[in-house]
Amino acid sequence: MTGHHAEQAPTLAVGALPAAVTDLLAAIRDALDVPLADRPADDVQRTELLTRRASDTRVVVELLLTHGDVAHSAMRLREWTAEHPVAYATWQARTEQAAAEEKQLLTEDEKGSALVRTPGGDQRCPAAHIEDPTPCSGPPTVTVLDAHNAGADGCQHHGARLLASLEGGRVYGLPHATPGTAIAVFKAAASIRPFPWVDGPRTRPEQLSRDEQRARGEQR
Repeated sequence: MTGHHAEQAPTLAVGALPAAVTDLLAAIRDALDVPLADRPADDVQRTELLTRRASDTRVVVELLLTHGDVAHSAMRLREWTAEHPVAYATWQARTEQAAAEEKQLLTEDEKGSALVRTPGGDQRCPAAHIEDPTPCSGPPTVTVLDAHNAGADGCQHHGARLLASLEGGRVYGLPHATPGTAIAVFKAAASIRPFPWVDGPRTRPEQLSRDEQRARGEQR
């Protein structure tokens, strides 16, 4: 009895996609690239923006499937994305700003200026919030993502603190990380309160760590 093998679709080499298709994919990527909000108060605005852009992307894909005009679809999606820009302060921008300021301080310091370096020196990972004064525990070993797959690489210390501050966050070990690193960060985050660098009372459930919330539930 002769077996029948399903035909495998040919694999395109890198760069072999038509330019119009590549442009459309880039437009979809840019539309769905909605960065983390720097302040918890802006999380709702970020969610609304991501929902709007995802809806626009779905409409464009439906139009493409109906009419087949790839170039027009990419142009329309870019127009709609531009109409709804990111209007809140982002976590990434604060991190990049801090890195740029630190680089400038170090440059001026090397020229003889008596300047104070930022907390953590030159070891700050992308997951470290600008207002978090604690130093990194080492090089980035994990990637922390939020519920919409936006996030940052970080050391175990700041990865855990970022994960504790996200609703529906996830953590993955980077390729060079020691096995079990992601699990260790996940467990550490469970005992950390959200935005631990912010001073103030912690009374509401969402202000407590997952371990504290679990303990309150078991005591009821």
